[in-house]
Amino acid sequence: MKAYKRLKTHVQELQDRLTQQISTNDSLKTSYEELNTQHAASLTELEALKLELVSTRQQSSAMAEELRQAEEKFTEAQAQRESRMETFKQRILAYDDELTRKQKQLEHKETLLADATARDEAAEMKVSELEKELVTLTDTVEKKELELQSRTDEIRHLEQADEKHEAQRMELEAQLDSANKTIEKLHAADVDVGLQRESIAQLESQVAKLKLQVETETEGASAARSALETYKKRAHTALKKASSENKLNLKKAAENSTKLEQELEFAKGRISALEAELEDTRQRMTEVEKTGDARAQSAREALEAEKRSLETALTLEIDSLKAEVTRLEQALENDRIPLEARIKQLTESNEALNNEIISLKEDTRTQSESMEQTVQAKDDEIDDLSKQLQAALAAAASLATNEAGRRSYSPAISPTEKERRSTASSSRSFDSDRNSFLHQATSDEHMAAAVADSCPIPLASKTNGVDQSKSEDEVMRLKLQLNELETKSHLYQKKYEDISAQLEDVRQQTHLQERDEHSTQAINVEYLKNVIMKYIESQVQSEKEQLVPVISTLLNLSPQEHQKVVAAHRPNDEGAGLFGGVFSLFGGATAAPPPKPLAAPHNFKPSPTVSGNTTGAALGSKDKNGVLSFGSDPSDDEEFATPLNPFAA
Repeated sequence: MKAYKRLKTHVQELQDRLTQQISTNDSLKTSYEELNTQHAASLTELEALKLELVSTRQQSSAMAEELRQAEEKFTEAQAQRESRMETFKQRILAYDDELTRKQKQLEHKETLLADATARDEAAEMKVSELEKELVTLTDTVEKKELELQSRTDEIRHLEQADEKHEAQRMELEAQLDSANKTIEKLHAADVDVGLQRESIAQLESQVAKLKLQVETETEGASAARSALETYKKRAHTALKKASSENKLNLKKAAENSTKLEQELEFAKGRISALEAELEDTRQRMTEVEKTGDARAQSAREALEAEKRSLETALTLEIDSLKAEVTRLEQALENDRIPLEARIKQLTESNEALNNEIISLKEDTRTQSESMEQTVQAKDDEIDDLSKQLQAALAAAASLATNEAGRRSYSPAISPTEKERRSTASSSRSFDSDRNSFLHQATSDEHMAAAVADSCPIPLASKTNGVDQSKSEDEVMRLKLQLNELETKSHLYQKKYEDISAQLEDVRQQTHLQERDEHSTQAINVEYLKNVIMKYIESQVQSEKEQLVPVISTLLNLSPQEHQKVVAAHRPNDEGAGLFGGVFSLFGGATAAPPPKPLAAPHNFKPSPTVSGNTTGAALGSKDKNGVLSFGSDPSDDEEFATPLNPFAA
């Protein structure tokens, strides 16, 4: 009856294990689906970042080339305008000198006019004609003065427009520089967020019991990522707007410069025409002086008065032009103040963006530190559980040692019970090769089986034989289901490792892309040669596995090529032990060595009735009196006292 109860208890334990295994498989499936989703999102985001970087580079190169060409054209136009202004000033000075010289010549001619008084009557008709021509010329001079004034105003407006365009160009250049810096900082922050997201994904796969806390951290990382995406969109929009406005402003500046050059050429032609007309007037006055008489003398005096008035008007016009130049210089100085204020405002805005990015980096670093502390706490908890497991195994061994002295008083064990014990031993041997997620359940089975083997079990009655047979069939069926579930669990574990490797490849590819953005230098051939030589000379598999990512990075291998190399160096996990699989989950990609099977006496013999015993170690045998025995000599008690520690040497 006690054996039946023990079998019933064992069946209940197996059912609990089955339930636990099913829940474990469900959690593994959920983790696998989440990893697939994160992997797809990471690939999509990586492709988007690549496209955005390529477009940004092309736009930056085009804008830099356009800005350089526009700057060269503007510099040439500015130099030409300055040279023309200098030429105009020199011409004004030359006109002043010419006017002085003409005044001296006029005084000399006045002495000669005294001799020409006799010829005044003959020149009277000519004087009248000259008076008419003088009126016409006076009207022409007035019109020319008005045209010159209008041209001067147009030149002043064009200079003001040119200065405004220059200020706008400088402002756009400053905005473009700030936008480029912002984009670079946002890319760096985006890489940090990607690393944080990978740490969160690894923590979710390793510690299933902390799902709520990990989800909270994931939401924080998502918020930071969305903020970074917002800043990225703003920077991209500002860059597009600045580029379009810059192109329009440059086009307008080129058109205005061309128009200004045309107007300056037209003004130059008008000045030449006025000079020709003035020279013609002077020649006519010279002819009048040669043929002058008394009437011509009075006419010449009138002409001289007109000439003086014209000279006075020209002097006033020159003074007004000089005053206009001074005013334009003052206006340029006044426009420089708001431009400096605008530059200062843009600088402060850039500093604010930098401070915000620094705060985001600080938040990310704080979250990373909190996650590291959580992982450290879980590692400590795992160490404590391992110590408790070793203590429980030691207690089971001590209990087996204490019960070994009373084995001789136990009644004989029936063949059915012996077969059950052999089956339990086979199950323990088979469980030593299971997946890492069954660590706790299998450890409980080892301890329960060890205690059951060391305790005396009475013979079952004949009336319970049928029930025991059914119970054993149920146990075997549950074990088969458990083995199948463990196999599926192992497959899910392999898929999880593959997905983790793919995520690691994506992370390395992102780092490689970031490295290509910030540096265009060739790889260090000497360093690559040293790494390859160390890889060839190394005889340790773990050292070779550590050198594989370095070689992949130096050779710029694609994710598929890197996956092939990693698969070629990945150790075979099919024969991993129970506890090695558990600690490999929390110990990175390198799996722990498989533990050794439970310690047993060297004189154990395999049971011929048990086909599932894979280790060849029998649980025990009967002597001639039907008493349960674990060996063939009196030293069995000492041999059985070996600790049931799966980590024993």
